[in-house]
Amino acid sequence: MCEEAKYVSWGVDEYEFFGLSKQQLAAQFKGKLSFSKDFSRALFGRFEACHSYDGATFNLFFEGNKVSRVQRVFVGCNGTLEGPVFESKQAALRFAVDGLTPAAKRGALKPAELKKLESARKMLMEKN
Repeated sequence: MCEEAKYVSWGVDEYEFFGLSKQQLAAQFKGKLSFSKDFSRALFGRFEACHSYDGATFNLFFEGNKVSRVQRVFVGCNGTLEGPVFESKQAALRFAVDGLTPAAKRGALKPAELKKLESARKMLMEKN
């Protein structure tokens, strides 16, 4: 049984994947993420199909050749944590904003995370 994963800043968020093709994923996340052969999983570091403890990963689902759903998963030695499956960029943006905001209020965000929060808020406002 998997536990539900809460928001943790990984440097890449679910909303960043939406609408991208496999080719765009490879280009945009080059040097940050590696992908399974069919692009159904993305992880930090090198992808090894037989590795048991992948750490922070994303499950990617495609409609046509574009990412249509995304789920964060943490695969660790003590079990697996699964986040919600996001079916829209707007829902994924809300998750990121809601996850980053408490840390911002405490002054606990790094400059890159603060910039990401500001960008996600702006995109979310544009979607509404």
